[in-house]
Amino acid sequence: MKIHIYPKELIISIYSFMAFTVIGTLTHQFGHIAVAEFLGYKSTLHFRSINYDNSILIDKIYTIYAENRTAIANDFNFKEKILLASELKKLKFHGFLVPIGGPLQTILTGLIGFIILIPRQLSIQIMD
Repeated sequence: MKIHIYPKELIISIYSFMAFTVIGTLTHQFGHIAVAEFLGYKSTLHFRSINYDNSILIDKIYTIYAENRTAIANDFNFKEKILLASELKKLKFHGFLVPIGGPLQTILTGLIGFIILIPRQLSIQIMD
């Protein structure tokens, strides 16, 4: 078996791989950002990470906690107990959604690419 190397196609493949690696990484990060922005947080993209500002929600939780510290420590009922529980639940759920946004975007892009390739593969098989 003899292997043929075609320099032009090899160079195109190498540069395409490099370009799509960058594009794939950025769109993955934009998946995180899209979820954070959808949830109402300001977000920023940094090298190897994103940050989102959920300080308004955290401040709201801390204010409720600070006003009812004794009742919480002694497990008493207080006026904002249900609100505190729902805000803590929201904080945890949002903390799950933002990190999962990137992998979901990557999966979606791969699925779309796969769906595009199926008809092409079928048409190639029909032509043979």
